[in-house]
Amino acid sequence: MEHNVFIAWSTDRMLKLAEVTRDWLSDALQSAKPFVSSEITPGKNWRKRLESKLKECSFFVACMSVESCTSPWPFFEAGVFLGNDAERNLSAIYVPSENDDPTKPTEVLERLRFSPFGTYQLVPCTEGGYKKLLRAIAFSLDSSVDGRRIDASFDRSWPSVRRRLAEEVGIAFRDRPGKPASVDDGSTADAELPQEARSLLYAAAEATRAEKDGTIVLIDHPEQPRLVVDGTQLIKKSDPDKQRWQHALDILVERNLATSKGDGKGHVFYSLTDAGRDMPNIRRG
Repeated sequence: MEHNVFIAWSTDRMLKLAEVTRDWLSDALQSAKPFVSSEITPGKNWRKRLESKLKECSFFVACMSVESCTSPWPFFEAGVFLGNDAERNLSAIYVPSENDDPTKPTEVLERLRFSPFGTYQLVPCTEGGYKKLLRAIAFSLDSSVDGRRIDASFDRSWPSVRRRLAEEVGIAFRDRPGKPASVDDGSTADAELPQEARSLLYAAAEATRAEKDGTIVLIDHPEQPRLVVDGTQLIKKSDPDKQRWQHALDILVERNLATSKGDGKGHVFYSLTDAGRDMPNIRRG
């Protein structure tokens, strides 16, 4: 079988969400072979190819927002996928609207209530939602899979996909409650951070305390990436390994010490959270 998970979309933003989800799923779950219709090459009969993939795949996921609910395509594709078999595996990742009233059901769910999605379990575009989706797909493909391995795979893959969702799709994640940056004995958790992560945290915190701009800016240049805090470049020409610094930034975001937001022009801005700013006695890496 070439593909087993069909990921549907209908707007440019939901296409980005579909592609990020496809890449994450391929990395997090070895048995998953996701398909997004943007992969259909020019010259092919796209309608026949689409219908073929809908029959081939055993799990259907739609990427949905309020805007995409006005398009007939996700509903048409869901209907073709289900056919006359309501027992097939169908779900959706939904993105809440900024105008949603927190005291009422999110608007996108209200719009999906009387659609083919209305009687299936849908998940929000959050950490918890993605974890539920990964487990659902994993168990649908192999009922004997070890749930602990799936959870471990999710924990490994989530920081990277979280960053891409924020930067490429514009998903705003809220910090988790609690004090993840501290431990009971009053010492700081920065000792557990890699050296690069400590260096970034120290530089940004020091700039913030000096009432300067403590934003960390990652400039993605193919020949020489740049990482700047308050005008100081941290990546040296002799050390162009962007991956190490990117991993360090992912860890800061994962531990709720920083948030990230991209501008779509190769710049990603990382700002310390309250937890990141308030960590006492941060040591230089």
